[in-house]
Amino acid sequence: MSESLQFKNCPRCKFLLSQKNYPNFCPSCGQDLIAASKDLEGILARIPTYKPPRPRYASSVQPILERFGLAIVIGLVIWIISLISNTTNVIIHGTPTPDMGPVRDQSSTLYNCYSWNKITANMVGRNVCVYGLIKHVNGTLYQFSDDLHAFFLFSSNPIIGLNDDKPLISGECVRVTGALQVKDYVPYINMDDLLQDDKFQNFKGSPDPSDCP
Repeated sequence: MSESLQFKNCPRCKFLLSQKNYPNFCPSCGQDLIAASKDLEGILARIPTYKPPRPRYASSVQPILERFGLAIVIGLVIWIISLISNTTNVIIHGTPTPDMGPVRDQSSTLYNCYSWNKITANMVGRNVCVYGLIKHVNGTLYQFSDDLHAFFLFSSNPIIGLNDDKPLISGECVRVTGALQVKDYVPYINMDDLLQDDKFQNFKGSPDPSDCP
């Protein structure tokens, strides 16, 4: 008789049986415990063992997953990294938002530059390319408009045009790339920040107004 089929209590009167000296008969009611165990063993033998249903795809897909699972995971990781990288490239090198002005023709030297009148104070801190016609030169200020709240350039020293090595004057076209700053809510670029070896970096000037349509 299997150990697992021994009763802790008599199946008839529920009397607590001694497991150390297991009796053949119940001391309380005389129940034949050996016969009762055999009857229970027969009943249990007829009860089918439950087996969970196997998924339909297990026979075909599971071996593939076991063999190529790691390769699939690595492939997914590479794909996600590539997707993130492409998204970052779009954000960094993408076209400006509509409130910043449209991107110019790619054939133009002013491609991806913003007209001075599209520069706003909320763009402060960004490194931007700006182009436009100088309208007024007031000492260290190079203004594109009569509006005192419009974007301007600042320089402690005269800005020299790269084409003729002469100081910039009103009516000339300029293009400059630098960090946008703000003073009294007015955006500007400090040309002193672009000086290197007595020359302005990321700056171009042209006496031809048609270069700034």
